[in-house]
Amino acid sequence: MYKYIIVIFIFLTATQCTSGTSAKYSEKLIEVGMREIGNRVLLSVGDSTSRVLPVRKEGNNYIIPFEREIAISSDTLYNIISEVLHDMGIEEYLAELKSCDDDNVIAAIAGQADQNLEPCRGREIPPDCYHISISIKQKPWFKNRMYAIVLLVLFFMMAIYIRQILRKKKVPSIDSNKVKIGNILFLPDENTILINDEAIILTQREGKLLHILSQNIGNTVKREDLMDEIWGESGILVVSKNLDVLVSKLRKKIKDDNLEITNVYGTGYKLELRQI
Repeated sequence: MYKYIIVIFIFLTATQCTSGTSAKYSEKLIEVGMREIGNRVLLSVGDSTSRVLPVRKEGNNYIIPFEREIAISSDTLYNIISEVLHDMGIEEYLAELKSCDDDNVIAAIAGQADQNLEPCRGREIPPDCYHISISIKQKPWFKNRMYAIVLLVLFFMMAIYIRQILRKKKVPSIDSNKVKIGNILFLPDENTILINDEAIILTQREGKLLHILSQNIGNTVKREDLMDEIWGESGILVVSKNLDVLVSKLRKKIKDDNLEITNVYGTGYKLELRQI
C-alpha cells in the first residue's frame, strides 16, 4: 500500500513542478485569443487592412489596442468577446472598451464574475481611438488541471481498493504449517514436498495447484476455478491444455502410490487418497 502512496506523492510533486510551464503555455494561448478578438472587431467594422497590434499585459489585464479609430455597436462587441472567451473556456471576466485619451470606460461586459453588471447593449459607439481591456478572474488551465488531478487520484485509489478486495476473495490463505497428504509432507510457504526425507522443489504454479487440490481432497475442482486461481492475476491467456501440462508435471514429482490426481472428464481434477 505504501508504494502506491509514494507513487501518488511523486505524481503530485511532478505536477506542481510543471505548473509553471503550463502557466506560460496558457498565457500564450490567452494572448492568441485576445488577438483573435482584435481581429474579429476589425473585420466587423469592415477593416481588413489594419494590423492586429500586439496584446499588452498590464497587471491582471490584457490590453487589445487598435491601429486606427473604430466605430462599433455594443452588441457586436459583446457577441465577439463572449464567443471567443467562451470557446477558450473562460467564463469569469470583465471586458471594457476604453478611450485612448483618458481611459474612460465606454462599454463594459462581464462574465460570471459579476452577474450584477449588465452589459452595455443596443448602443452605437462613435468612431474614436479605443482599446479593449480584459481582466480574467480565473484562468481555465488551472481549473481544468485541478479537476483532472483530483479525478486521477480518486480513480487510482479506487483501483487499488478494488484490487485488494479481489485478492482477498480469490487468493486462498496458505498455512505456513506443514500439510500431511498421504505419505508426503507439503510445505506451502516454500513450495516444497518432502518424500522419505527427500526435498522436491515445486514451481509456484505447481505449489498453488497442489495446495488447492489438497484443500479439496476427494472433491472435484472445476477446470475454470483452477485456471482462475493459478493464472488469474498474471494476465496471460490460458487454455485447458496449460492446466493439463501443469497437472502432468506435478504428477511426476509426487512419488506416492497412495496419492493420485484424477482427471474428471469434462469437469476438472481431484486429489484422491487410495488405500493399498
